[in-house]
Amino acid sequence: MWTLPDELVTVSGRARLTRLQEQDAEWLFRALDHDEVWRVRPDPRPASAADYRDRVSGILADMSRGLRWAFTVRAGPAGEIVGTTGYLDLMPDRRSLEIGATAYSPAWQRTFLNTECKLALMGHAFAVMRCVRVSLLVDTRNARSIAAVERIGAVREGTLRNQRICWDGFIRDAAVFSVIDSEWPAVEARLRGLLARHPAEPPGGMSPGARSERGV
Repeated sequence: MWTLPDELVTVSGRARLTRLQEQDAEWLFRALDHDEVWRVRPDPRPASAADYRDRVSGILADMSRGLRWAFTVRAGPAGEIVGTTGYLDLMPDRRSLEIGATAYSPAWQRTFLNTECKLALMGHAFAVMRCVRVSLLVDTRNARSIAAVERIGAVREGTLRNQRICWDGFIRDAAVFSVIDSEWPAVEARLRGLLARHPAEPPGGMSPGARSERGV
């Protein structure tokens, strides 16, 4: 069995991934309560912080059963909560997992953040967990996310047709990407190169509704 980390610090130190906790729910709801975040997602948009607390409770239950590992993403000078990501489909016997369940506050989208998080997650998966394969599944309607995964050098393996029934009844197809251990050095170099071209902060500073750790 894998021992999964309570915290990952990104290469530049500009973001931290901390193990999801129940007390993060309200601040995640505030950070992610935007139409842009929920436009193409298989799960329903929480209507309130209480709804998001229920969702977090379910995720924590899955974590306790070894089904997934979820992180709260913190960024900015004050360590504000700006999103979530994690490991899914954990298969220690096959040394394989999926990176997914990713969502960021709109102010932090198209910044350095996603690249930082992917570098930290993949780096830990390959270097520490000794994975031979890391996969990523993307809704085929989400052209922006597909382009982002292609940009880091992941290989598109094909399409899972009717992969999931979404909350609204839509049956989605998922594009399947992967990075294997022999490809990781080149993908890591590409991620580091992308990071070097990103500004350090989102436009306008702290994202609306996101939480600073100060005053917790």
